[in-house]
Amino acid sequence: QQRLAAERIAAWEEVARRLAHEVKNPLSPIKLAVENLRRTRERAPEQFEQALAEETTTILEEVEGLKRLVDEFSEFARFPKLQCAPCDVREVVHKALALHKPRLERMLVVLVVDDRAAPASIVADAEQLGRAVKNLVQNALDAMDSVVTRQLTVTLREVGHESARVCELTVRDT
Repeated sequence: QQRLAAERIAAWEEVARRLAHEVKNPLSPIKLAVENLRRTRERAPEQFEQALAEETTTILEEVEGLKRLVDEFSEFARFPKLQCAPCDVREVVHKALALHKPRLERMLVVLVVDDRAAPASIVADAEQLGRAVKNLVQNALDAMDSVVTRQLTVTLREVGHESARVCELTVRDT
């Protein structure tokens, strides 16, 4: 749990760094435009109206870009609504693994998938579950970059009591 919490914090720190970088870029032209307006008003007041038209266009374009960035970030930060339906968890996992096949092969990772005890069907949002599996596999591959022995083990099994059966997914790496 501590590792997961640390990974979440690290991910949000990275998002914050990237967002800060993306926000800083349009701030420079905005600042330059305002400075140019001040200079023009002091040194060449007869050209101020023309400078105002040009510089406010720049400012408005950059502000619009910032607005789009914030809108996109808001969409990114908001999880889509769950679209739960019966799905084959084995298929979801195998599709996620297939996307990483070239990297698995390139890194010479031994892949072990144990899905013999998986339920035939589960009720879940297959798209979001697939996204989670892809992220787990990506993290595992990143973690194994610096190790010699590389094995990725994915286990699916049904656990719990009869009244509360769930599917447990485990992703382990060396």
